Amino acid sequence: METCNCIVVLFLAMCLQDTSASLNVLNIRPYGTARITSPSYPDQYPRNLDITWAIQTVDHWRIHVIASSFHLESCCDWLAGGDSTDSNNLTTETFRSLGRFAGPEALSDGPAMWLRFRTDGSFSYSGFCVWAISVPAARSVHFNCTFEDGMCGWAQSRDDDSDWSLNSGGTTSSNTGPSTDSTRGDASGVYVYYEATGGGAGDTAVLLSPVMHSIAGFCFGFSYNMYGDTMGTLNVYQVPFNGNISEGEIIFTRSGQQTTAATWLSERICLRNVETRFKIALQAERGSNYKPDIAIDDLSAEDFSTPILLWDPNTIFPPLGGISHAVAGNDQTYICQVPRLQDPASLKWTVDWQEVTATRNSSLQDDSGLYTSTSILTLPAADIHQGQIVQCYAQTDDHGLLSTTVMTHVKVPPSQTSLSLYGSSGALAARVSLVEGEPYSFLCTVRQTRPAATIRWLLDENDQRTDPPPSGDRDTLMDTTSSWTLVPSRANHGQRVKCAASTAESQSPLPSVTATLDVTGPPDSPTISGLQSVTENERIQLRCQARRGYPDDWELVWSDEGSTLAGSLTTAISTSGSRFTFTSMLNFELSREDDGRVINCTARRRGSSQRVTASLGPINVHYHPYLSEPVAPGPVWEGDDVILSCSADANPKPANFIIWEKVGSFASLPSVYSDGTSTLTLLNISREQAGPYRCRGDNGVPPLVHSSHINLTVRFKPYPPLDVSIQQGRITTESLTVKWTPGSEGGEKQWFYVSYSETGYTGDSVSAIRSVKLYNVSEYTLVGLRPDTEYEVEVYAENANGASEAVKTLGTTLRPLVTTCLYLVGIGALTLLLFISTVINLTQCYRSKNTRQKPSKKETQPQSVSERKAGTRVSSRVVEDMTSYENVAIPMQTVRARVVDPVESTYHDTSDCQATISRDQLIFVRELNQGAFFKLLLARAKGIERSGVVTPVALKTVKDETDQKERQNLIWELKSMKSLTRHSNIVQLLGYCIEKDPMYIILEYTANGTLKELLADHQSQSEAVYDNLRGAADSSLTPQTLLSLAKGVADGMAFLASHACLHKDLAACNVYVGDGMVSKLSDFGFVSDVAHMRKYQRQNQGCVPLRWMALESVRDDVYTTESDVWSFGILLWEIVTLGCKPYPTMSAEKVAAKLKSGYRMPRPSHCHTKVYQLMLACWARNPSARPTFATVGEKLGKLMGKANEYISLEGYQGHLYKANVADG
Repeated sequence: METCNCIVVLFLAMCLQDTSASLNVLNIRPYGTARITSPSYPDQYPRNLDITWAIQTVDHWRIHVIASSFHLESCCDWLAGGDSTDSNNLTTETFRSLGRFAGPEALSDGPAMWLRFRTDGSFSYSGFCVWAISVPAARSVHFNCTFEDGMCGWAQSRDDDSDWSLNSGGTTSSNTGPSTDSTRGDASGVYVYYEATGGGAGDTAVLLSPVMHSIAGFCFGFSYNMYGDTMGTLNVYQVPFNGNISEGEIIFTRSGQQTTAATWLSERICLRNVETRFKIALQAERGSNYKPDIAIDDLSAEDFSTPILLWDPNTIFPPLGGISHAVAGNDQTYICQVPRLQDPASLKWTVDWQEVTATRNSSLQDDSGLYTSTSILTLPAADIHQGQIVQCYAQTDDHGLLSTTVMTHVKVPPSQTSLSLYGSSGALAARVSLVEGEPYSFLCTVRQTRPAATIRWLLDENDQRTDPPPSGDRDTLMDTTSSWTLVPSRANHGQRVKCAASTAESQSPLPSVTATLDVTGPPDSPTISGLQSVTENERIQLRCQARRGYPDDWELVWSDEGSTLAGSLTTAISTSGSRFTFTSMLNFELSREDDGRVINCTARRRGSSQRVTASLGPINVHYHPYLSEPVAPGPVWEGDDVILSCSADANPKPANFIIWEKVGSFASLPSVYSDGTSTLTLLNISREQAGPYRCRGDNGVPPLVHSSHINLTVRFKPYPPLDVSIQQGRITTESLTVKWTPGSEGGEKQWFYVSYSETGYTGDSVSAIRSVKLYNVSEYTLVGLRPDTEYEVEVYAENANGASEAVKTLGTTLRPLVTTCLYLVGIGALTLLLFISTVINLTQCYRSKNTRQKPSKKETQPQSVSERKAGTRVSSRVVEDMTSYENVAIPMQTVRARVVDPVESTYHDTSDCQATISRDQLIFVRELNQGAFFKLLLARAKGIERSGVVTPVALKTVKDETDQKERQNLIWELKSMKSLTRHSNIVQLLGYCIEKDPMYIILEYTANGTLKELLADHQSQSEAVYDNLRGAADSSLTPQTLLSLAKGVADGMAFLASHACLHKDLAACNVYVGDGMVSKLSDFGFVSDVAHMRKYQRQNQGCVPLRWMALESVRDDVYTTESDVWSFGILLWEIVTLGCKPYPTMSAEKVAAKLKSGYRMPRPSHCHTKVYQLMLACWARNPSARPTFATVGEKLGKLMGKANEYISLEGYQGHLYKANVADG
């Protein structure tokens, strides 16, 4: 029996176990075929099947059913068929095939046929393969007509003059028309005729046939009678189915008398290549009189052609043949048929010109007696090859030998053996190892298919990509290749990659090749379990686990900040999907250094760069306080304020976990706690408060801890000496001996100062105060005194803590032994000399007054200080002695200069240069401010920067009260500025006028005034009043601006230090602020008298420089870059407190004493520790320990990024830094 691998055109409910009915509708075009099969044979299929096929073709065609193979397993399985599409109407059934029969061969009467297949309740191995073919009907039944029953669908035309009429016997006119009909041959038969009586010559009558259908040749016949001596014309037309006779074509015509009354003539007309739809028109045209009657009878029609038809399961071939497509490995069936023959045809086959035996031949006769001959040839798969020639020959009596030829094109679909799967290393085995995240390319090759194959990639049966076949020759065997790249994830582990190949002829399941994926990759991110909050020295265990890694050789490594920790060996346990879970343990003890520590667990594999890491932390290690060593304060004097600080590292840090206590007392002392630091403040300390102090720490983590002791020693100044007196018995003309009893030394080694001067000393050039420092003595002899002179002697004690009050006494040297005469002569000579000196001095003053020019009253010229003075002060010889300043008991060196020429001293060492400016270019505006030695004027300079442009400038000149030495200092400052290059934080030198008094240094004008003024303006914004020249200043200073101003000062001082310049007067009142809030320095580079350096005129409300001076400057008159750094620390404190006065609650005397004892100003509450630490670094006792200005500028630059954190103006309390002290 034949195995049917044909196209299944039905739908089967394959999985139903109960009675199942389905209907399949098949539409077949003329000469079309359909192959109808039972469910797959020989496999079992369900019981109780009921399947119906409704087969339809076009009108005037029939369905020819032929069984190719047929096997019904049991008596109760059957296949039936019949006319129409209603399988339930048993009256239409024409056959029923049962059991092991050859199968049906039937022909429908009309254009439709049904087939029905039913099985019983048992499993069956029944199967069949049936062909359904659309063939033309034997005759066109609507065309045939004998007129016995009427017109048979023929119709009268409206495009004529009269109609055709039915009649029997003779016509009404004599000597014309038939006497009988053609069908019966007697007077009872009926025919149709044209009656000429009553018409005119040339009149017509037209009879139209029904619409005809034909796809090949068409033949029709009829009988006609044309009897009459004036006979007209009979015309036959082929007319379009929707047209009229004027659009038709005459295919037959007869004119004149053709027969007698008893004779009928017959005519057969055949048409070739006709339209598939058309009509036939019969036209009678009247002769000259009433005798041209024309009659028609026995109309018949049929398709006259006798084609030979050949088809295979896929194609119906034209008579000239074609290409037959076979599938390699499958049998191929051909059907050859010759329809509608008078006698059966003889059919035979040749393959490659060799005759072969047909599988089956048959001939069926239809109702009209015509035969349709059919032959089926099935070629086994093994006998089919590419290019094979198959021919069918038909021998007929009427048409001779007919044949048609096809060439076989064998399509070769992919097979399992033609597929190969490759990877980067070659052909793949059943399993392939991939690395997670690394792209991997698969290559699939299909060999020797015709045509080229379509390759489809699947991953676990899910489509990934389909590559269509390449274009090219479809007649040759081809190899097809496709690649697909996968970036594997762990989800792909265990999945199967499939390459399936197919052509249009492939059957399911498609051939394929597969590989199972083993995805090598790290596990999921590890998880670390264990305590995260522990107590110091507690032993803990951490557990690290990572899941779904592959293969099993991943290891877990513990680490801490790059250092590997010793954990346990990694264990691997297989889990679902053949991936693994890895585990490792870590045991260790934690110390306080581990607080905040982060523990890492990393999964890694040898030879792999892939890593996954988990972290635990920061770990919270609780530990008891670790107290820092409290810093002992410097020497403490009675009445001082003492601040003790103690810090602790602890976790946690509850509020007030650090407290202060005096050793031996369990009471807590009131202290202030802030961020791990406790501060104890002892105000106005007394001697009773001396003793050991310590801080105690308790944060709830045992044990309670104590710091080391701070022994607080309260020091005090020595008492004044007692019993200070002049020893009368030891007085001479040149000496006095003073004696005293030492008072209490205040716990420190003391020494004594003995100072003496002539009574009535006024500080002029006649006398000088002398002082001497004595150790371990209680008396001293003053020598080198003038005879007969009263001296005031002062004795006071001093120790490291300060000086006592001085005790004074008087003593007079003895008069020398001289003659009275000599005494009188001396008195006379002295009187004469005094008179001569007075006359000379008066004359000199008069000349000087008359030769001096009067000052101009115009606004355009500033007045000279020296021009307003009455004369030039004369200095005495140089004498080094010891004096005091502002009652601060600090020994000071006073230098008195020799008498010099003022003009020479001022100008001799300064050469003129291009920066000299004409005084005519300057217009005085107003005085800006005054300093210790100079004053600053505002002026307008014409053409100093650009011709014709007036520029505001600042003029620096000496004050009215200064002398020649201050003018020399101004010259020194000018020389210093001329030697410097331009710097953004240095006031720019624009020019100078020094050719005569008053001399000016012309500087750039800083519109925002001094830093002191700017800070004060901000501090009192509600009362701030800006003049027109400083109105541009922004009083809303921000922490960022404050630190920027401080950094500008540091940068400027670093520049000066690099040029070996000192400032020695660095304070906010001497720093100017230019446009853009840029700090600018001036007043540097000169050396002035130290005594003058230490005070400003209080009436000008200037600064008292002692508050800004370094410890070594106060103590030893030493001025260096390091002492300028100290002053910068004070200036930084000024900036932070918005211009408040340093040491606000202390007098100048107390400041000097406190500095020597180690006192430093405390941190302002709104100032961060980092800023305060910078201040403290600037105030280091050892100058070499202080930072450089470059370092200071760098640190301030780093602080500016978070300025709001370091200076909190919201917490600023200005009243804490304001106090009225008499000495300023």
